[in-house]
Amino acid sequence: MLARQMTADLQHIRESIQPGETKALVSKGVYFGVLARRVDGSWDTSHVQGLPAPSLIANDGPPSLLILPFSQAGASVSLRDFTNNAFNQHLGMQSEERFGNGIDEDGDGVVNELTRADITAVTLYQATLPIPGQVIPSDSQIRQAIRQGAWQFRRIGCANCHVPALPLVRRGWIYTEPNPYNPGGDLQDGEAPSISVDLTSGALPGPRLKPAADGIVWVPAFTDLKLHDITNGPDDPNAEPQGQARSGDAVSEPAIGSAIKNRIGNAAFPGGSAGYWQPIIEAPNQFVGYTSGQVVTNSSYNFINEYELPVAVSLFNGTQGNSVGGSTCFFSPSLTDWTNIDAALQSETTTYPSIPSGNDPGCFSKSSPSTQIVYKSSIGANTNKAPAFVFERQRSSSSDPAVVEIL
Repeated sequence: MLARQMTADLQHIRESIQPGETKALVSKGVYFGVLARRVDGSWDTSHVQGLPAPSLIANDGPPSLLILPFSQAGASVSLRDFTNNAFNQHLGMQSEERFGNGIDEDGDGVVNELTRADITAVTLYQATLPIPGQVIPSDSQIRQAIRQGAWQFRRIGCANCHVPALPLVRRGWIYTEPNPYNPGGDLQDGEAPSISVDLTSGALPGPRLKPAADGIVWVPAFTDLKLHDITNGPDDPNAEPQGQARSGDAVSEPAIGSAIKNRIGNAAFPGGSAGYWQPIIEAPNQFVGYTSGQVVTNSSYNFINEYELPVAVSLFNGTQGNSVGGSTCFFSPSLTDWTNIDAALQSETTTYPSIPSGNDPGCFSKSSPSTQIVYKSSIGANTNKAPAFVFERQRSSSSDPAVVEIL
């Protein structure tokens, strides 16, 4: 379900790119590089990161940008596709929907070995399996060792790729079959009635993930759903033969960070000032890994957490400009800030919410028609489980809601 939502996010960004434009591909705080569209309308995927090669094909149209979460090196888009493949490759059983009715593909004298209903049943069984759990021993020393290990896991950068948890939003925990992204050879959306299952339901075998108070289900999958090339290049014998993974951008985080710093520290930018950069990076849990008091130079950064940085990059490296609902100002809310902001969003009140953290930069006057907060739902969460950034713009009328949401 995470892959479905993230694919939809990437495709939504793709659809917004006009000829001659370049935009960052970011979903749930995970940065997939940038996608460019040439002035003739053709697509340049050379700087897209972490997607399998088939998802970048753009010969006769835009790249699909499909996230393929199953099988080695991202080969299957759905549990159903994975199931059809596995029955054939490992058990020698061919499904009707993949090989046809009355067809003995493997010549074993048996036809119609797996009906469409069989594949649906096996797929739903896998989808509704209980989540794996962690057993924490009662021994205090072992418990302390586990906590220390979790801290080290983040500190040395493991969590950059093995992201401890990603958010399912907009009731994304309602599993539907068939998957809307199924390829040919699998049951397609619309070819049969859709089946829906609430994966948080207590009627299913436990344990189950449950929505938090803010309506988000955090999935502790320890992944960013990207393909990472950890080989030494195409001549490395361990490289994937189909070349699914591709290297990241050549632009370094320090260089990008410097550009962001200069943009935020520019007084011409709303809320910008020479002293504004420091409070942002020292805000608790916003940029984890930054050492308070560290001298920040063009080549001196210690960012460990990548949730916020790619989002900031996409906003301030010139590729998106004022694309976030016309907003030109932003801040990182604390969890309490977000609770107040979300309450205002849900109630559609015209009263500006309280921001007790003091992170609100006050870019616009609070007098009539006052500031409006823009929440972009596709932007990922920070380590406080609040949105990495919310944005500000001037309301056109005092009767407009104080908080609005855009995709």
